Amino acid sequence: LLPILRASGLPADRFVFHCFTETADDARAVLDFGAWISFTGVVTFRSAPEVAAAAKLVPDDRIMCETDAPFLSPEPVRGARPCVPAYVMHTGLFLAALRGTSFDAFERTVDANARRFFSLPESVGRAAITGSAPRLA
Repeated sequence: LLPILRASGLPADRFVFHCFTETADDARAVLDFGAWISFTGVVTFRSAPEVAAAAKLVPDDRIMCETDAPFLSPEPVRGARPCVPAYVMHTGLFLAALRGTSFDAFERTVDANARRFFSLPESVGRAAITGSAPRLA
């Protein structure tokens, strides 16, 4: 896929590799290309340590997380159908712990990244709406 994207002549920073389920080496190639990487609940699966290894090396300024609804619910709700947007918190909590940061800091990072990638104003995003990150019970 990367050779096709390179040949397109389109700016690499306008591509996001959605639902990334590849290895750390693949992540390095995507990052070297200049694209973004987004992780779903798959990163939380015990059967996907290679995806977690990839998530550890993505720099803060190019990482996102998503639900990939209606499928790929994260642990601890794996198998729940549909995978609803609220479940992205489980993926975010996992990624924050994996990367050695707080959930609040990680939430601010991915919120800012989504706004930057999609050219959304500051008024859009969870922190702008609630004033703080949501809490799991």
